[in-house]
Amino acid sequence: GWSSAFLFVALLGLLGLMMSAYSVKRSESQIEISFVDAAGVIRNRTVLMILILTAVFMTGHNIAYSFLEGYLDSLPSIDALDISESLLVFGLAGLFSSFLFAVLYQKHPRTLIITAIILAAVSILAVPISGKFVIIVVCFIWGGSITMINIIFQKEAMLSVERTYAPLATAMLSGTINLGIALGSLMGSVLVDMSGYTVLYLIGGCLVIVSLAYYFIAFRTFTYR
Repeated sequence: GWSSAFLFVALLGLLGLMMSAYSVKRSESQIEISFVDAAGVIRNRTVLMILILTAVFMTGHNIAYSFLEGYLDSLPSIDALDISESLLVFGLAGLFSSFLFAVLYQKHPRTLIITAIILAAVSILAVPISGKFVIIVVCFIWGGSITMINIIFQKEAMLSVERTYAPLATAMLSGTINLGIALGSLMGSVLVDMSGYTVLYLIGGCLVIVSLAYYFIAFRTFTYR
């Protein structure tokens, strides 16, 4: 059952950790980062804009995604295999997004960001009206859009500060993504108890649209790297 799958993944993780500890050479840090440095990074206008947009976007996404499996399971027309296929496609879409990012981002950064956010919003809003086969397409587009946004803003966050502080900027971005996961899951649990599954996708989609509005306002003069 599912517990065996978790155990297998945990054992693989442990094996990976042991291999890394054995094969990766020890490297002492060449710099010391203080709280003052961290405050300086977060005061960086570009980093701050990216963190705000990411927080709103990821909260909207996770309001919807955290309960996707439960929602699909509640539909009589969708069985366990359909759910597994939809979630698998959601994850695999990230590989396609990574390829698109490598090919298109340098020439069309703004178009790629706007398209990814719009597709994420449309996909989330489309979940409640998607049938057995359409939901797989929706999950592919949705999953690809999420990966695209994460890759883009990780790159921009790293390049918006001095190289010394790039790890700190990416760590802040990762923390903001985790914050979005936590807030989205919490808000989603409250909403699903109050109003059922459908409202999750309306609220989640609307929050993603809010992140798009913020992008148009805050990034209108942004220089892409």
